[in-house]
Amino acid sequence: MSRVEHATPSSRVGVALIAVAFVVLAVAPYWGDRQMLRLLAEIYAFVALASLWNLLAGYAGLVSVGQQAFVGLGAYLLFGLAMLGGVHPLAAIPFGVLLFFGVPWVVMRARLFQMRMSSWRGLRFNFHGTYGGAFLAMIIWPILGVVTIGILMPLALWQQVAYLLGKLDAVNEGSGTLLDNTLIVWGRELGNTSHNMGRAPFIMAGKAGGALRTGRFLNFDKQEHAKLLVSVAQLMGMSSLNSVGNRVMNSGPLSGLVG
Repeated sequence: MSRVEHATPSSRVGVALIAVAFVVLAVAPYWGDRQMLRLLAEIYAFVALASLWNLLAGYAGLVSVGQQAFVGLGAYLLFGLAMLGGVHPLAAIPFGVLLFFGVPWVVMRARLFQMRMSSWRGLRFNFHGTYGGAFLAMIIWPILGVVTIGILMPLALWQQVAYLLGKLDAVNEGSGTLLDNTLIVWGRELGNTSHNMGRAPFIMAGKAGGALRTGRFLNFDKQEHAKLLVSVAQLMGMSSLNSVGNRVMNSGPLSGLVG
């Protein structure tokens, strides 16, 4: 009786190499710079899209309808129930969980039904795809991208900023440290990923030579971003500067930041 081999030595080596590469890419925020992380994020996004397309168009023959249904039903149903139906967002989450596990199953069953109902020159077809494969392509890969980009990368950035501040604080300079005579501004240029000018958090570290008092949480809601830049410039000795950009001319600094 011949023995059926499900894997060859070369395929086993390939799987091992893929596993090693997966681990290396998973910890990329700890060894890659900002440009490398951005490139990897784009690669992850395209890999996820390619996997979805391969599953839906290549296996299920559903083109992009299944993908749109997954994204649309999961996201829009949640917001629709919360905003239009008056359902609390937490109460709407179970519907998302149901779709989380249900859509890959629906795709697999639809493909199985389609294959069993199809024929070519009298030949009947079957579908040997698995729910695990559908779940991996439609759920796991996108989640890994979110975890890497949304969690691990911010943690790595926080550690880098903390490392920089610690090194500056370890250097004695005059009556204080190098950090006391430095100003580090860490923030983002937009309020959120929707590219609007809403609330944007900023962290300022260092005393700028004693001109800035630290250990405070300040709320400058609805203030121009340019005012912060003017304040930073004046803290760095450019006292005559009174505006940055042309959105609001002569905006001046943020009142209450210095002092």
